[in-house]
Parts: sequence; structure tokens; C-alpha cells
Amino acid sequence: MNNYLFDISIFILLTMTIMFCWRLNSKLLELKRSRNDISKLVRVFDESIIRTNQSISELKEASAKASEELRKSCYKTHELINEISFATDTSSRILRDLEDAVSRAGSLKRNMQSMQILNEEKRKKHVSNNSNKYVQKKDNMVI
Repeated sequence: MNNYLFDISIFILLTMTIMFCWRLNSKLLELKRSRNDISKLVRVFDESIIRTNQSISELKEASAKASEELRKSCYKTHELINEISFATDTSSRILRDLEDAVSRAGSLKRNMQSMQILNEEKRKKHVSNNSNKYVQKKDNMVI
């Protein structure tokens, strides 16, 4: 009977070991399947990281180009501002000179008109004096 109990205990232990191995095998298969899934996931993630790095590189290049173009545009803008400022200063100076010239021309015109009036008055006076002298000479001759 002792032998019989020993056989039953061995049988129970072997059955438990087989069940444990069977469960372990199913867990290992499940782990292997998930390892394949995880492997696929890691590959996709790696590809995504590579694409992201490429996109970042492209963005850096685009940013550098845009920055250079912006710098050139700012430089051109400053040049244009300087040119416009110079043109404005020059035109202001020319305008002042023209206003001064117009003012002087107006003064000269008034002076010339005054001189013409004076000359006209002198001429009239001279003509009047000459005609008076002529009348007096004629008067003197008649007598």
C-alpha cells in the first residue's frame, strides 16, 4: 500500500507538472506572439522616428532659407528706407530753394513793376516837359 500511495503522489505531482508546463507553454506562446506584435510596433515607431528626424532636418533647412531671405529683405528694406529718406531730404531742400526763388521772383516782379511805373511817370513827365517847351518855343516864335 505504501507503494500505491507513492505512485499516486508521483502521479499527482507529474500531472501538476504537466499542467504547469502546459500553462507555461501557452504563456510562452502568448509572449512570443506579443513579441512579434511588439517587434512590429517597434519597427513602426522606429520608422516614425526616422521620418520625424527627416522632417525636422527639412524644417531646419526651410527655416534657414526663410531666415536668409528675411535678412536679405530687411537689408533691401533698409536700403530703400535710406534712399527714400535721402530723396525726401533732397526734395525738401529743392522745395525750400524753389520757394525762396519764387519769393525772390515775386519781389523782383514787384520791383520791376514799381520801376516801370516810375519810368512811365518819368517818361510822361519828360514828354510833358518837352511838349511844354515846344509850346513855349512855338509861342515865342509866334510873337
